[in-house]
Amino acid sequence: MKKDETPEQAEKRKAYGREYMRKRRLEDPELNRRTHKKMLEKHPDYWKQWHYSHRTERIAQAKDWKRKNPHWRRADPDKYRERNRRDAQNRAGRRRGYPPISKAALAEVWDSYAGLCVYCLGPAEHFDHIVSLATGGPHTAENLAPACARCNCSKNRTPLLVWLARKGGQVGKGPR
Repeated sequence: MKKDETPEQAEKRKAYGREYMRKRRLEDPELNRRTHKKMLEKHPDYWKQWHYSHRTERIAQAKDWKRKNPHWRRADPDKYRERNRRDAQNRAGRRRGYPPISKAALAEVWDSYAGLCVYCLGPAEHFDHIVSLATGGPHTAENLAPACARCNCSKNRTPLLVWLARKGGQVGKGPR
């Protein structure tokens, strides 16, 4: 509130500002994204600290939004699953300090195997690091292959040839 204004005047001024920004966002949908990007570039340390210190609130907001907007998930469940898979993959890589893999590169890997598990030819659900990150493999598109949850989880950090030898003749026999 400014020095010489009443609470009613302050509320009226704030309402005017909210309405003004709402109209600007309607005219220019990219406005928020550009403004946010400028702030991140100008004050990177501040925003990094802010995100870290407000982590629980941001997670709660995201959960609340998902709860209030279930239609988004139902409208295109395949798109939702793909987005979650891609985001989880990128989060895992960022935790280890790797740069994220582009959406186009992930889609190219997925499409090159027609969405089938490279090990059992069942429907793929995950991306598998052929040479696992735990054993020093790179987090690159060339080291990724689509895999079903069963194959990916059983392979875990085991080297590919050792895992294939353990599986015996079960690999590549089609969906289970």
